[in-house]
Amino acid sequence: MAKRTLTGAALTARQLKKELTRVFPGVKFSVKSEYFSGGNAVNISWEDGPTKRLVEFYTEKYKNSKFDGMTDSTIAVKISPELGCEGANYIGVARSLSRAREIEIKKMIAKTGERERSAAFYEERHPEIWPEQYRQMWREHETVRAQAAAAAEAERRQREEAAKKIVPIGPYLEKARQEKELAELRRGIRQAVKNMSVENLHLFAAAMARGDEKEALRLVLINEVEKMIE
Repeated sequence: MAKRTLTGAALTARQLKKELTRVFPGVKFSVKSEYFSGGNAVNISWEDGPTKRLVEFYTEKYKNSKFDGMTDSTIAVKISPELGCEGANYIGVARSLSRAREIEIKKMIAKTGERERSAAFYEERHPEIWPEQYRQMWREHETVRAQAAAAAEAERRQREEAAKKIVPIGPYLEKARQEKELAELRRGIRQAVKNMSVENLHLFAAAMARGDEKEALRLVLINEVEKMIE
């Protein structure tokens, strides 16, 4: 009998289980794929071990769709080819506590004097009571998140500074002003360069400054084509 080839959510479930088993040795994960009208999902469950926040750090990259609040719709997301699968529309994580771990945590809660009905929720919010290997993992994750946030903020500021140099310069804008289309042109340019790389923004500004209208428009066209390809 020929070996069945897995695809879609089924293959994603297999790849996810491989990674979680490698990252969290000794934890028994149940990873199952699910198909339904209009999409698919991978559902993960386990007992004790890492908290949901730790596991979600690894599962998030397998999602191939996300909800866009601006358009009130779901949009496709590219996932890394290195994952070896297509990803899934939804990934659910469900962690349960053994009776022994639940009693242990409730004793900790009692010592603090806090009121907390759910031992699992309390543990989720208090990394200081996690096993040392999970605390170390969480510190590393937080460092990665902070670095990514700082890089994104730096790029956003660079975009803003580069964009400020574009609108008020160049004969192309002067011509538009004479034709009473300056306001509309400004909106169009800002929209066109909104997602440009910082490098292309600087090139665009330089072309505008020297009056090279064709070069400026070429850069805008290249940017639009790249967005279509993505």
